[in-house]
Amino acid sequence: MTSPQAEQSSSKQSSSNRSSSNRSSLSSNRKLILAGQIAFLPTGILQTLLGPMLPILIARWALNDTQAGNLFLVQFLASLAGVQLSGLLLTRWGFRPAFLWGLLLMACGVSTLLLGSSALGMAAVAAYGLGLGLVVPSDNLLIAEIGSGSDPGAGSQESSEGTRQASSQESSQRSSQRSSRASAVSLLNFFWGVGAVFCSLMVAWTAAHKLLPFFLGSVALFLLLLAFAMRNLPFPAAATSSATPAATSSVTRAGSSPSSSSSSSSSSSSTSSASSSSWRELAKSPAIWIFAAIFFLYPGAETAVGGWIGSYVSRLGSRGASMASMMPAFFWTALTVGRALGTVFLRHFSERSVLRAGYGAGAAGIGLMLWAPTLPGVIGGALVTGLSFATLYPITVARLSQRFGVAARSIGAVMFSLAAVGPAVIPWMVGVISHSTGSLRAGLLLPLGATVILFLVHLFEW
Repeated sequence: MTSPQAEQSSSKQSSSNRSSSNRSSLSSNRKLILAGQIAFLPTGILQTLLGPMLPILIARWALNDTQAGNLFLVQFLASLAGVQLSGLLLTRWGFRPAFLWGLLLMACGVSTLLLGSSALGMAAVAAYGLGLGLVVPSDNLLIAEIGSGSDPGAGSQESSEGTRQASSQESSQRSSQRSSRASAVSLLNFFWGVGAVFCSLMVAWTAAHKLLPFFLGSVALFLLLLAFAMRNLPFPAAATSSATPAATSSVTRAGSSPSSSSSSSSSSSSTSSASSSSWRELAKSPAIWIFAAIFFLYPGAETAVGGWIGSYVSRLGSRGASMASMMPAFFWTALTVGRALGTVFLRHFSERSVLRAGYGAGAAGIGLMLWAPTLPGVIGGALVTGLSFATLYPITVARLSQRFGVAARSIGAVMFSLAAVGPAVIPWMVGVISHSTGSLRAGLLLPLGATVILFLVHLFEW
């Protein structure tokens, strides 16, 4: 029979072990968050590189608007392939392979962009686009998982072990974690914005001083060093095959538990059946289709504005032509400042209110940019649009992770695929419309329309 002293001693030792384990977990999370933030600096550079480079590449390779739009198509179709591959890697092997392979591909692509003809340039864009497709969803989902300061699976465990008296406390904790996720992803994308602004400024400066190849080579070297430094970090383990059904049951309230599998001999087939059933249940939910529309339209609109604004300004006269390579910096600077403020802003306003205001003001900013008769008006429109767009994507990623839990790794493969298709199709269509109508302003009506649609979507509860 165990004595009370022995039980008390065992309890203290268990508590001490848990405390030590929690400290170790928090330390690992801090290292991963820092690594993810640093990785998003070159990601921001490469994902926006075509914006400030476009006038340079058009002149270097004698491209028309349709051919220039093909560069966006190649980058983001390659990114789409990378997103598909990232879903497989995250589910089976975890985050490490997606990060390392993505960084190496990005280094390979950026280092070869200016080495030859337009065909080789297209191949280089495809290489770093594939790398972006691996890193962007992996980094967003990693920070969304660990950024709330709790284990992604903790919610289901607490709900089964908690008491009725603690329900209000758990609800408050979930609300706090939801805000924490959005803030963490917003801060991550702030670092992406720093890279985007740095890209515009450095392309303009190095091109003027004939140092552009040196800048691109430096980015490639930084990516190689980063991959080497991240190779042994304590990334979370691969998602289990039961993750998707688990999340689906919580979202659709189907009431089934993924842990009720019978014998090991039939576990594989039952898991496959449950996974198939879970995806069918997801397809019946309106929320999944709304998420799909947002992940397609918003990144496409953002990329179209940031990618074409330099070329748009270059056609406003000699003063505009001299500002062309600098113009994306105004948009990305406003976006970055907005994301820096977003972590504070989200503590005082609900996510839904921020989304509605952001899309409404974003549509107004694009409208001002297109109909302003002078260059200062266009700059003002770009600044308004960037500030308005700042927190929209981070909030959407955080809501996806909150809604689906660990299963967001596999569901995210679909959503981030759409987030690659949108930036492939919408900027490309801007170029096609511009070439056929002879007016880039007509082409840029496309991202304006996408932003208006997203504003209308967020007027409703879903």
